[in-house]
Amino acid sequence: MDNSTCQNQRGMVPCVHFEAIPRQSYRAIYASHINYEELVRARRQMIQSLRVDNKENNDSMTLSSGKNATYYHLKDDRHHFDCLTNIRQTVSRVVSCYNFRFRQGKKKSLDMPYADEMTPDDWTALLPQAYDKYAGGCNNELLRTFGSLNDEEIINTFTKDSPYFESELRRAAGRMARCIIVDLHRCEESNAVLQHYLPWLGHSLDLCTGHKNVGKTSSNHTRIREGSAEAILVQNEFDESLFRFGTKLFDAQLRFAQR
Repeated sequence: MDNSTCQNQRGMVPCVHFEAIPRQSYRAIYASHINYEELVRARRQMIQSLRVDNKENNDSMTLSSGKNATYYHLKDDRHHFDCLTNIRQTVSRVVSCYNFRFRQGKKKSLDMPYADEMTPDDWTALLPQAYDKYAGGCNNELLRTFGSLNDEEIINTFTKDSPYFESELRRAAGRMARCIIVDLHRCEESNAVLQHYLPWLGHSLDLCTGHKNVGKTSSNHTRIREGSAEAILVQNEFDESLFRFGTKLFDAQLRFAQR
């Protein structure tokens, strides 16, 4: 996006100018809290609307009647886009989400306690039930992003006891494995990864200095009470597993980038 042409609407992240964006094909850059599966579906629909020849996504079979059948398959999500995702330590992410969605020092905030005022039992009782005005909870953000579930109540109450835990974890890990990984708490190393894998972005963006949408909650309110971390992790075992997997991916990508 070009700063000279894009309009910065109030409350939105400013437009950023990138140098040397690859132009060998039509490209769009979408940055947000996304659901991977919905993005894949939208990309498929766009390809069909552009009447792109997509024969590589066809399968066929011969039926017992002797008739042939040709159809689209759904094995193409890895071909649709480059993926960049930011991982963050689970408890830190949940506390940050809670402060952002429910506090933020806004005059119109709901009557909610600060994170540092909550006991472990408070986290256990509140997190599975609390949603912001956009119907978003704070548990299991990586499941929300990479999983196949679209029901927010299921996502926000998802635990290791769910019959879908292992299948969703395998699916989400497979999708995350196709992404470039950054960890903003390891910004210098993340810069190295970006510059190697996405040079058009990595040379225009410094993750150590370019901070946007910084939260307004005092740092004093991010210091949670003893035992609260454990209460949060019990509700976010899926995210913790995927965070550890993402960290291994990040370390492997970093080693390759630094060769």
